[in-house]
Amino acid sequence: MSKRKATLENIYQINYISKGWPGVIKLAEAMGKSSLDVGDLMERTWGDNTNINQILLCAAIHYYSSKKMLKTYKKPRMKMAPKGTETDIHYAIRMNYKKIKDIYKHVGKADDIYKAVTQLYKRIMKSPRRKWVMAMIPK
Repeated sequence: MSKRKATLENIYQINYISKGWPGVIKLAEAMGKSSLDVGDLMERTWGDNTNINQILLCAAIHYYSSKKMLKTYKKPRMKMAPKGTETDIHYAIRMNYKKIKDIYKHVGKADDIYKAVTQLYKRIMKSPRRKWVMAMIPK
């Protein structure tokens, strides 16, 4: 099976917008690509790249910041701006800093581990991967 050469004439003859997915496949073939290339491009561009270490980190943060765990910590909360006291996530990271840092070692590197872990936690908990995180929390 020979691949077609992509020319301006071939591309404009295909009205791929009104044809939907079959039109996109025809456009890809006119450009010398396959539908697998289009799928791979979509996965790399818009796919979720969350790995298991990130999910384990978020599960640990969620567990350590639960109401049951927050009651067990003996150290008082720090005074911080703008609200006056530190957040539950920051408090949980500070109380379990060594464990969180060991888990985060597999996720990435950061100068400010509090900020990096908080941003990662909030991003993953807004995504469909929230169910995965909740499934990994110890009972």
